[in-house]
Amino acid sequence: MALALVVLLNITIINAAPVKTSNTPTDKWDPLVGGIKYTNPDSGWCSVGFPAVWVEEFSLAKVYHYGFITASHCGDFPDEIFQPVPNDYLVSGSFRLDLSHPRLTDSAFIEIENYTVPNYPPGPIPRFLVFSAPQPEHIDDKILYYQPGITQVIDIYDYARSPDDVPSGIEQMYKTGARTNTTWGNIVSLSASPCRLYRNGVPTNIYVQHPIIITFNETPFNNGTDEGDSGGVVYFFEYDSDGQQYLFVAGIVAGKNDHYNTVCISPYWEIIQDFLDYGYTIYGFNNG
Repeated sequence: MALALVVLLNITIINAAPVKTSNTPTDKWDPLVGGIKYTNPDSGWCSVGFPAVWVEEFSLAKVYHYGFITASHCGDFPDEIFQPVPNDYLVSGSFRLDLSHPRLTDSAFIEIENYTVPNYPPGPIPRFLVFSAPQPEHIDDKILYYQPGITQVIDIYDYARSPDDVPSGIEQMYKTGARTNTTWGNIVSLSASPCRLYRNGVPTNIYVQHPIIITFNETPFNNGTDEGDSGGVVYFFEYDSDGQQYLFVAGIVAGKNDHYNTVCISPYWEIIQDFLDYGYTIYGFNNG
């Protein structure tokens, strides 16, 4: 997807308050950031995915619900969630849309509690960002990794709405999750055959029908995914002629399949279609 041809989402974008400084994905964040920890008291903890709006249309009005997409296996309607934990949090919410089987992806919509946006549209929107560690540095075709522990906050520029929106020159994708922070791996497929998810080496009854497949070459600074990363945001970068970095969301972490280093990703385009198939209008949005 050439940067010059990118069509921004059909919403009004404005600048918002600076992000609260935090150090790790398990800290308290307000506003929320993709890849950080949230806890469902009924099932454990997972990761925030990408920001989303659920639009309910009625005969005389539209109602906008604000929240984020995460993995469906992290909870059920109407489970409550807290970021990061129930007894010490700044943001809370609940599973509002959790699709039944059969479905294309392992995804659900969490609405943020008590969050209203006056006069929308075209009023202000909540500011969501992507939590990210520094990118690998390429020198003489070798990758020199930065030490972990340094953090960045990077705006979402846009979303990949089909496999064709992932440029042919993109060979790697990144994921940020609450367990293993930011890691990166090689793209195996942008639309693979159905992927059955495994937990602790045991097959589950959860499938992603047309997943993105990423293989992580694990190193001390790049250890793939683990329990708690489910729902975390998956993305890639494009650069303009001046070297400016643009982040595109590709989907969320579903989980590992039977190969330890191979991870199944619920693609953004399939997630949106999943909700449409059940009569729900949901879309991700950019940041100011």
